[in-house]
Amino acid sequence: MFIDDLAQFLQNILIEDKNIVLLGDLNLHLETDDPDTMVFSDLVDPKGFISHVNVPTHKAGHTLDQVLYCFRRPGYDLRMLSTTPVGMH
Repeated sequence: MFIDDLAQFLQNILIEDKNIVLLGDLNLHLETDDPDTMVFSDLVDPKGFISHVNVPTHKAGHTLDQVLYCFRRPGYDLRMLSTTPVGMH
């Protein structure tokens, strides 16, 4: 259901040619080849989304929290402002 809702949301928002940042606790192990993760990746990768989180965010070593961005207008960049370690949950 989450994937279906996300697919519909992205279809609607990407029409507007805006820069988009998606962030949150996805509860997907994005560093694995889990079937749900693969479906998610197949949805966001072709649309040009780039992950900004490349360290584990879960105490078991998984990457559950994400900051994904898709800049469709030139002249923008995403930078992390804090050097504080990512919180583990």
